[in-house]
Amino acid sequence: MNIRLPSPRRLPIAVTAGGFCLSVFIGIIGIDFGYHWDECAVLRYEINAWLPLEYGYPSMTYNISHLAIASHLARKAIEFRIEDTATWREKLRRYSDDVRNRERMKLIARGTCLVVSQLAVVAVFLIVDGAFGWWEACLACLLLSFSNEFLYHSRWVVPDTLMAFWATSALAAILLALRRGSVAILYGAAVLAGLAIATKYTAIFLLCPLCACCLLLPHATRMQGLLRCAMLSAAAGAVFFLVCPGIILEQEKFWRTLAPVVSDYSTGLGGYSVPPGLPHLARSLLYLSTQWFSRSMELNLVLSAFCVWGIASWVRTRGREAALVLLCLALYTGFIISHRVMLVRNLMLLFPFLAVFTARGLASAGSMAPPRSSLLRPSCSAHFSARGMK
Repeated sequence: MNIRLPSPRRLPIAVTAGGFCLSVFIGIIGIDFGYHWDECAVLRYEINAWLPLEYGYPSMTYNISHLAIASHLARKAIEFRIEDTATWREKLRRYSDDVRNRERMKLIARGTCLVVSQLAVVAVFLIVDGAFGWWEACLACLLLSFSNEFLYHSRWVVPDTLMAFWATSALAAILLALRRGSVAILYGAAVLAGLAIATKYTAIFLLCPLCACCLLLPHATRMQGLLRCAMLSAAAGAVFFLVCPGIILEQEKFWRTLAPVVSDYSTGLGGYSVPPGLPHLARSLLYLSTQWFSRSMELNLVLSAFCVWGIASWVRTRGREAALVLLCLALYTGFIISHRVMLVRNLMLLFPFLAVFTARGLASAGSMAPPRSSLLRPSCSAHFSARGMK
């Protein structure tokens, strides 16, 4: 009997799409579970309100969730208008004010944020495929798709995993520009960086690898390189203000609602308070090394060891690319640990790159194994992914 194997061209697409769909399916199953205190600020919905009620976060999360809710209300408005053209507006108002319907709209917003957040697996695939090939890219996708923590936080209407998606996409575009020597691709990366900053202010550190990559590319003169850096930063800023127009239109409310967030991170926030600096870093590393993939601490520690191996391998074999990624992650992490509040969802940006580096470590270790042992690599990756869902 001849067994027909999948085409190598189709297999990466099948694995990436399969991991994405399965993680979304599992997330949807648990979408109506738990309460997140930060969702309240985003989900105060008014039919005629086009701008957020506060600016502790930029507007991207508000825009995504409310676009999903608005689509749902538009469908209900059509139904009400068909029933009675005279009173459809009032019916729509009563529908949106009903507590049960607001709960339904919250779940719609959660599902939308879940789907968008899980698209980070595509960016992870692009980062790894361009460097080490499709097999390792598929492994990285599966590691992120089945990360307990990333999937858990993707279900909330909060900006952290959404920012991780935009930021990972921006870094994927930056690395692609470096590989191809293309300044034009960097403008696409600038747009993605602007979208990431419009999701969470701390994504502004993406401008550092963006400009660094620009300077690594050939220019006629040094001044031309600096001018292009300024133009890239301006493009990212333009996208930011386009997505968050309220920051300009409602400056008083912007500063008034942002100030409490800055104050909390500077002075502490109840049980989330930690000393800044090394104590904060130590707690963050403990969380990442023991929780990022699975409920099994032993498995997490093993994968964390491979992650460190993978970082070393990236630095050794693709030094410039590793430098750009690690520059962004180091600046972001340094900013986070300089504050007195530790919320683990602030570390979601690191998760796609934990998957990237862990896949590199596993592949590097596998390449050192005897030839026959290499046949075990696909089954091992499937085993790790299955353990991650437990």
